[in-house]
Amino acid sequence: SGRLEGESFENIAGNIQANFLQFQQSGDELNVPVIKIDLQRQKNHDVLNLNSSILSFNLTGNINYETVLNDFLEDLSLVFPSIGVTKKIDNQRKLSDFNFNLKTGDLSEFLVIFVPDLTVEKGTSIRGNYHSINQTLNLDLNSGFVKFQDLTFDDIAVTQNISKTGIIGDYNIATLKYGDSLSFDKIRFETTGKNGSLDSKLSWNPNSNDYSSIEWKTVILENNQLNFSLSPSFFSLNGLRWEIANASDIMLTEKDLMVTNFKLVRNEQLIKINGCLSNNDLDILKIDIQRFNLAEISKVLGLGINAEGQFSGWAKISNPYTNLVYQGDAHIDNLKLDGQEVGNINLLSDWNDLRERIIISGDLEYRGMKTFDFGGLYSLKTENLDLFLNFDNTDIQFANAFMDPSVVKDINGKLNGKVFIKGKADAPKLKGKLKLLDAGAQVELLGVNYKMNGEIVIEEDAFLINNMPIKDRDGNTASLVGTIIHDNFANFDLDLQFDFENDRSKKPLPNGQAIPLEKFMILNTKYKDGDLYFGKAYGRGTANISGSASNLDVTVDVQTKKGTLINFPMYGVSEIDESSDFVQFVQKGNLEKQLEDKIDFTGLNLDMKFRITPDAELKIIFNEQLNDEILAKGSGIIDMRLDQFNHVTLNGDYVIGSGSVYNFALGAIKQPFNIVPGSKITWTGDAVNAALDIKTNIALKKVSILELSPEQLDKSLSNQDVNCYLNLTETLLKPVIAFDIDAPSAPETGKALIARVKNDPDELNRQFFSLLLVRKFQPLKGSLSAGSSAALDLLESQINSALGSLSDKYKLNVDYGADETLGETSVGVGLKTGFLNDRLIVSGSFGVESKSASSAETKGTSSLIGDVSVEYLVNEKGTFRANAFNKSNTNSVKENAGPFTQGAGISYREDFNSWDDFELYQFIANIFRKNKKELGSNKRKQSPVPPLEPKQAETIIKEEKE
Repeated sequence: SGRLEGESFENIAGNIQANFLQFQQSGDELNVPVIKIDLQRQKNHDVLNLNSSILSFNLTGNINYETVLNDFLEDLSLVFPSIGVTKKIDNQRKLSDFNFNLKTGDLSEFLVIFVPDLTVEKGTSIRGNYHSINQTLNLDLNSGFVKFQDLTFDDIAVTQNISKTGIIGDYNIATLKYGDSLSFDKIRFETTGKNGSLDSKLSWNPNSNDYSSIEWKTVILENNQLNFSLSPSFFSLNGLRWEIANASDIMLTEKDLMVTNFKLVRNEQLIKINGCLSNNDLDILKIDIQRFNLAEISKVLGLGINAEGQFSGWAKISNPYTNLVYQGDAHIDNLKLDGQEVGNINLLSDWNDLRERIIISGDLEYRGMKTFDFGGLYSLKTENLDLFLNFDNTDIQFANAFMDPSVVKDINGKLNGKVFIKGKADAPKLKGKLKLLDAGAQVELLGVNYKMNGEIVIEEDAFLINNMPIKDRDGNTASLVGTIIHDNFANFDLDLQFDFENDRSKKPLPNGQAIPLEKFMILNTKYKDGDLYFGKAYGRGTANISGSASNLDVTVDVQTKKGTLINFPMYGVSEIDESSDFVQFVQKGNLEKQLEDKIDFTGLNLDMKFRITPDAELKIIFNEQLNDEILAKGSGIIDMRLDQFNHVTLNGDYVIGSGSVYNFALGAIKQPFNIVPGSKITWTGDAVNAALDIKTNIALKKVSILELSPEQLDKSLSNQDVNCYLNLTETLLKPVIAFDIDAPSAPETGKALIARVKNDPDELNRQFFSLLLVRKFQPLKGSLSAGSSAALDLLESQINSALGSLSDKYKLNVDYGADETLGETSVGVGLKTGFLNDRLIVSGSFGVESKSASSAETKGTSSLIGDVSVEYLVNEKGTFRANAFNKSNTNSVKENAGPFTQGAGISYREDFNSWDDFELYQFIANIFRKNKKELGSNKRKQSPVPPLEPKQAETIIKEEKE
């Protein structure tokens, strides 16, 4: 919509608006909500405004449409005479004097359709002015970002001035990148000149090791001839400096190229170009390359592979227009790819139009021996190939350079055979046979190294493998049958069948059946940080790999064989769950996260069946340093599935058989427990976890149950068999351990004492560890032990160590003392625990002290000893506390005042570094700060004050009393 009015084009004015313009091409869509054009034409003033989401353009001034284009071309021809312009007869110019300004909007939809390789940042601007009488054109271009294919330009600033005195150009680019391999900073191109002669300079990376500066003169002649005269200059790429060693000339026309004395040098490397290309058969262009360093080339170009060696060669070219003749010779000495030695390569090539085909020949020398050669013809017109490749003990180690070493590495061996190549260059047809000799590779994912000897048949669209022997490091021989089909070396479809159930390398039995294979190595790995499993595994079975690269099916059916030991490292620390008083092993790190990060099998369908036999051993390692681990033999069938959406599931039971043990270790306790046959590990879908139902026991002979209660007189309790049980339940990631004790042959008195132990979880833990440490019970709480033993000193320290690691809720300790000279003994038990969310803290010690008589007539005496302290945290931080205590006066100056001393009080305790940190002081001070707003709470967080020990409480109460 819109309206334009005027008597003629000289005075037309108005506006046009288009709404909701849409353009579609090949599925791409361009949407322009609004395009608005405003036009005003007057005798001495023109205005043109165009506004849209794609770009905006503004032009103001005076434009003579009849002469402005020819005037501009005449001005340009003053600088570039080759531009042909018809001269005006009257030589009178018409005035055109205007300013212009263009600014881009969002060009993405427009460029995707019309220039898909180009990206231009929104806000790119071009502005300037033109004056026809003064013959001046000034132009400025600014853009933050422009990308074309692999070239990226950042922060472009261009200033261009053209006048009758000449041209001045200054082009600046902050950064130019080519892919991921080349990068240039602070690029500047300067040019000045007139009458078709320009002096130019290109520089980049100033004030750095990559500083480069190239200078030349350009002469533009009227017959479309360009002459370039290069001055001695230099440039650097990735820190590698090349010298344009001397002045050289390059002349270019539509059909002629002449290069005189061009020489590029870096150390011993040299490129020389001399000669001429034209339609004259006698004109020859010669190119000579000497000692080109391939390591530097791979670094500059970012090839993704580290090539080493020296390239040298020469070429001669004449008359590419009507009678092309080409000869060339190239050599690569000491070629290495990613450190893998390839050898020396020689290449000869020759072409002429009469033959209409290139003759190609070459060979590979490896350590002085020619191990590969090739030759044949290639037609440029028909693009037909007629080549052969001849492998003669060709070393295949170079293939390591093209493999991911985390998957396959250490490829080695020889290759023999001949392959013929026919067809088009873009669709070659191969046919022939190749034979692997002592070829081997390390399959790093499995840690196994396999050796192969056999034939590969190559057809036009397939590679065929028929019963190729594959040996493991122990000499066991499996076989491979397979077909790999392709469509012009794309859309590969494979079907590979691995048989490690039968030894097909040996002559079949008389009945035609293959000789069974005893076992085959399928895993041999050492532990690496983050591994979910490691070890060595042997098996018998089959594996099939089929499908395409994007949808691959892997099916495995394997039975474990003798020599298999798989380790599952569940490294962590042991601790007691406070609510249930059992040991819980906590995994170091997050196993689910490790598996998630480690496995990415998108597009892979995996179906693996493991038939586990008692020949295989399974080790679950809880603590590597203490050798706290399960070593099991058993049987079961476990199915592992992984779908194309990267979802892993495991299902099946592993039933533990006889001869399996749990080597339990905690602190100084190291005790093997026999695993009861029939114990299970069950997977029900979760690949990284499993349900545990493992029962273990140890039988202790000739244990005295009388130790629990020495006052008992039943001598039958002194020599009993006692069983200690340790059972693992819950999950593999977080197994929990429960203890139990029984004496199946003991009389009812003994069973009653055992029942008393089992009814108290703390007592059960205490007696369990005592039995493991010294094969003895300890007196029950409230009972007295008779006699003394040096072993009790060990018992005291070991039990306290074990109990100290059991729980944070109850702090238990045993104390035994004896003085044989004075005939005095004391036995005590210490306890500390918290109630009411640890606001009420009870601690103390309880025991009996026995003193012998000083004479035969005086009887010995026994007295009760003990200290008790009760604390209540008035506030959550524990700074205010209420205290009460009862202390024994035995062996103190107050001994004659009575057996005990009691007391109570209130204490306050706070740590601070300054008055601002002193919370109590600030609280009292705030009471008197009535006319001010609250100063705000102290921002320094106090660490929770730990519960006071009984002696600390006593000291504070004493100070309060005094």
